[in-house]
Amino acid sequence: MLNGDWNLLDLLKVAVDITIVWYVLYKLLMLIRGTKAIQLLKGIFVVILIYLASVLFELSTVRILIWQVIMWGGPLGIIILFQPELRRALEQLGRGSFFSRNSTSEEEELNQSIQSIAESCKYMGKRRIGALITIERESAMGDYISTGIPINGKLTNQLLTNIFIPNTPPYTMELLS
Repeated sequence: MLNGDWNLLDLLKVAVDITIVWYVLYKLLMLIRGTKAIQLLKGIFVVILIYLASVLFELSTVRILIWQVIMWGGPLGIIILFQPELRRALEQLGRGSFFSRNSTSEEEELNQSIQSIAESCKYMGKRRIGALITIERESAMGDYISTGIPINGKLTNQLLTNIFIPNTPPYTMELLS
């Protein structure tokens, strides 16, 4: 291949290789989307841009300092800072759900959860019971969830209504984890 002789098999290998790498990067980005990790990733890009600027403008002291941060602090910092996301990725990889799309069982569970929330809100609305319900979507709510008491139960309208009945202890629930 060094002499420019590319055959169809070589092109196919390169295409498959690039496709696999892009797919894994895409899944990793989808995994950290909406978490604090995305902010950390932006910070890493800023450090890299500062390094590139120091090379471009020949700022040797800044370049040396940033290079030391990248070489010594980078790998260890990434492991420490992205620990929850790395753990979640490895769990999904172990379950086999890293490379799969949402299954029909997940869609059914989502529809059942929506129905339960709607029925519960309807019941509480008739009885003038206030409820603040949040559903995790684009922004991660891990900080809020961690301050509550996990229920680890199946979401039903009866369970949800019971949580918001006055004088019951505060709970948080992670839906469709």
